Amino acid sequence: YMLTYIPLGGRNMLRNISSRLTDKLIAQKEFCHYDRDVYIYGIELIISTLAGLISIIGVSKLYSCTILGVIFIIFFVPLRLFTGGYHANTYGKCYFVSILSFGILLSIQYFSWNKISSLFWLFLLLVADFYICKNAPMINRNQEISPQKKQISKAMARKIVFVEGVLILLLAIVDKRIMSMAVLSVWLVVIFMLLANKYFQKGVERS
Repeated sequence: YMLTYIPLGGRNMLRNISSRLTDKLIAQKEFCHYDRDVYIYGIELIISTLAGLISIIGVSKLYSCTILGVIFIIFFVPLRLFTGGYHANTYGKCYFVSILSFGILLSIQYFSWNKISSLFWLFLLLVADFYICKNAPMINRNQEISPQKKQISKAMARKIVFVEGVLILLLAIVDKRIMSMAVLSVWLVVIFMLLANKYFQKGVERS
């Protein structure tokens, strides 16, 4: 369920970089050559994910709201790991969708955070958390996982929802602006789940 990003011009470039890094590590006897493909895939994920996270911080810094980028990462990424949902079929598309989604979220937050009461923000959070707890994970039809892993993902998603809920309650007291971004970040997780359920993927067994 990891979000993967790649602003480097496509999967081939990412694969070439990952291959070269893997071969260097194998040559230095850091990696075993028998698992070369596994290491290449792992390095692809690390590079692409770091590129996406850095881009998000860069965009938020550009708009003088770095803290909102950090809040987005803290509240969106952990849930996204275990809730599943829509995934683009290429690194480039995934990167574009991720950055575009974050930009839209920033715009919504800018125009709405002080126009909506804290209680209503918390109500929106409650709705989102209920949906996540009931429906996570949304499984990609091309990434089937075992029933045991589904249960683990569901349990982890519920734990993260609880922890994030407590943090957002505290933020509601400390800083409404930051709290609103946290709530919107959780809602973006819900939107990706809804998109997957309606258009791209099949739902999982409800429990």
